[in-house]
Amino acid sequence: MSAIGLTDPVTIAALSDALTRAGVEGLEITTRDGHIRIVALTGGGAEVSHSKMAPVSSADTVVIKAPIAGYFRPVAVGTDEEARGIAQGEILGFMAVDPVLVPLVAPHSGLLRRQLVEPETLTGFGTPLFEIQKKS
Repeated sequence: MSAIGLTDPVTIAALSDALTRAGVEGLEITTRDGHIRIVALTGGGAEVSHSKMAPVSSADTVVIKAPIAGYFRPVAVGTDEEARGIAQGEILGFMAVDPVLVPLVAPHSGLLRRQLVEPETLTGFGTPLFEIQKKS
């Protein structure tokens, strides 16, 4: 699966069209590289804003938050599972909005300590989903 191109005009146009067809007023997506906000305009078209993300802090524990509102779908379901090793770039789950799946990617190698939300829970933008202890 490839990453969403937050500055790719074709991707932005496709997302804007999907929003309009679905009757959705707007969409915000945050990745470790940046943030995009698309607001569907009443007469057609969309207003788009981009921003770059600030560097991630070097704390030992990282919390992965929902980059978009949707249904939380972890790759490996386990509520009482012991911490497991993960690799940087590993897909830990997805946020689902109808046919759109936004991957939740591990920003660092380390230990997946906790899954903070139950599978298939409707979550809002910025909801904490996973807790990772970075490798030293």
